[in-house]
Amino acid sequence: MVDVRKTAAKFRRAIRRALGTLVAAVFALVIYGQEPKDKPKSPNSQWNAASLATAATKGDKVALLQLNILAVQGHSSAQFNLGSIYDFGDGTPQDPVQAVHWYTRAAEQGDSDAEYSLGRMYWGGRGIPRDASQALFWLTRAAEHGNASGQGLLGLIYFDGEGVKKDYVVAYMWNTLAAAQGVDVARKLRDALAKAMTPTQIAEAQHRAQEWKPKTRP
Repeated sequence: MVDVRKTAAKFRRAIRRALGTLVAAVFALVIYGQEPKDKPKSPNSQWNAASLATAATKGDKVALLQLNILAVQGHSSAQFNLGSIYDFGDGTPQDPVQAVHWYTRAAEQGDSDAEYSLGRMYWGGRGIPRDASQALFWLTRAAEHGNASGQGLLGLIYFDGEGVKKDYVVAYMWNTLAAAQGVDVARKLRDALAKAMTPTQIAEAQHRAQEWKPKTRP
């Protein structure tokens, strides 16, 4: 039998130890060639941001400066990538304050990866004051916009009751949605949760997951 609490505890430790393992995968895809999801504000702006970020992570200071210029001009992809660089310290020293700044700029434009990253940083409190309410706000936005990592972490928060009332139905729903997008740890937590839920609760959570639709980004 799967131990729900041990599974959840293992998941929490993995996230806190890796400081965002789930978003690291998203970050790697964006930096190393994934096609941008959002429509660029100007031709090739997001492709430019991705290629500049690739160079910047290798220590190219000129690329980092150019990426910063794009971010200042308001390109969400550049803002997210710049936030990620400062977050993980790739090619430049880690700077959580700068990471939060640029993630916030991108998140305010509806970038779900930035919303998740911002929520993750507030939830973990690495380099910045831990803020459960801000974490919940941004993770909820990311999850509602269809971000799989945000859905998985939000499901864990509702399981634990961190900053919210513990709710297994909501936790199961978010983990079901994350699992449907390939987040394996969310699938495992969902299946573990089922051992502690009644058939009625599981049915309600499954119904909510089936009826759920992502919110439109700004």
